[in-house]
Amino acid sequence: MQLQFNKHTYLLILVLAIGTLIIVPGLLMEGMFMDGQQYAFVAKNYANGKGTFWFPFLSQSWCTAPHSGFLEHPPLFYFLESFSFKLFGNSIYAERVFSLIMLVLNGFLIRAIWNLVTNKEIAKFTWLPLFFFFGIPIVAWVFQNNMIEQTLSVFTLLAIYFVLRAFKRKEQSFLFFAFSGVFVFLATLTKGLPGLFPIAAPIIYYLVFKKPSLAKSILGTLIIAVVPAMIYFLIIKLSADANENLSYYVKERLLNRIKNSPSTDSRFFILGGLIQELIPILLFSFMTWYISKKKMGENLFKSSSVKWALFFVALGLSGSLPLMLTLVQNKFYFFPALPFIAIGASFFVLPVIKKLMEVFEYKPVFVKRLKIAAFIAAGVSLVLCFTSIGDYKRDEKVIADARAICSLVSNEKSIKVSGDVYHKWNFQFYVLRFGDISFDPSPVSQQLFFIELKNSKNSIPLGYFPVKKELNEFTLYTLNK
Repeated sequence: MQLQFNKHTYLLILVLAIGTLIIVPGLLMEGMFMDGQQYAFVAKNYANGKGTFWFPFLSQSWCTAPHSGFLEHPPLFYFLESFSFKLFGNSIYAERVFSLIMLVLNGFLIRAIWNLVTNKEIAKFTWLPLFFFFGIPIVAWVFQNNMIEQTLSVFTLLAIYFVLRAFKRKEQSFLFFAFSGVFVFLATLTKGLPGLFPIAAPIIYYLVFKKPSLAKSILGTLIIAVVPAMIYFLIIKLSADANENLSYYVKERLLNRIKNSPSTDSRFFILGGLIQELIPILLFSFMTWYISKKKMGENLFKSSSVKWALFFVALGLSGSLPLMLTLVQNKFYFFPALPFIAIGASFFVLPVIKKLMEVFEYKPVFVKRLKIAAFIAAGVSLVLCFTSIGDYKRDEKVIADARAICSLVSNEKSIKVSGDVYHKWNFQFYVLRFGDISFDPSPVSQQLFFIELKNSKNSIPLGYFPVKKELNEFTLYTLNK
């Protein structure tokens, strides 16, 4: 199909350029949140033959589980990211290429869902949900820091896509519900419980549209729930490793953490975070409602597209508000819900945006200026992407120290460190990522090198002398005089 260049095409180019400008330069820069570094190194190890699918490997000193396996999350994310390392080697851009692929897939699936539920005329506004999605601040942060949620979102989007296909193609609905269940399984194998919310989609669909029937919606929900349950049952029965991994995750990382390791003291933290992240969308929606009510004499809450808005917003809330049931909360946990909220907001403002677009329908000057703006934005975003390579977005001094130490002790596999240094997680993971060198915090170990915080008042182990290399935040010692 030949691409027709019109005002919608130029708006799509403009939105994609803005999204690229917001996300990609920071993605290509050095520096990453410690969780993302950790996941990247586990994937790198898997690509290099260290660890297995059910028992990924981080480092020799990682032993929170009964063994050295890295069982903080289900293993699918590391397995998928390992292919990027197999293709691009151990470069720091391997995980960044993977995140870039996840960004493209998220955008593609948002557009696919929009096109699925709209007619040919409304499908042209596919740039609108992408505009809202890229405008949510936490979206850029998730992709730039290699978070698991970027992949989880791909699977939840696919799960919802097939739910909608099931209601659109009645003769194949049960098959599409089963496909949705498969992607719910993949979502939970990526991040556990947060991947379950698409199960509620058929019920939400019925509550909003009152069709096709309550019985079919309940049956669809049951199919989506039973498919991953059956897959897990078979996996656990057929694989002792899978049984051990998943049992540890459920008992120790899920139930035990919920009980003993809260990350906030308020159940409403996630609600406050969601509202904070959606401020741009909320302001834009309020502004369009005001224009519609006061200038056009119409009420957006009574528009023909409001039911789709309600459906997708409710779907997004089902993927975020249940997080309030525990005190283990972080803002990026609700990332998979954001594409649906962006789609819902797009349907809400669509009547106003559509009329505004009609005003410019016969104004060639508008289209010409829009074309110029789109291609200028695309050019600027590409230039900034290339110029950002090698720059830093965080941890510049820590990264410099990590690279210096990896260069000085390149033949070592382990370095003795103080307890204070061991718990500098970002530093530890940079050293792992750059040099494949683990930290040994044991006070009785005897390694060739030892690291302590600069100007620390702790006693230096006997026999260690400082290496004549000035570092920013640490001091390197060696047993050699």
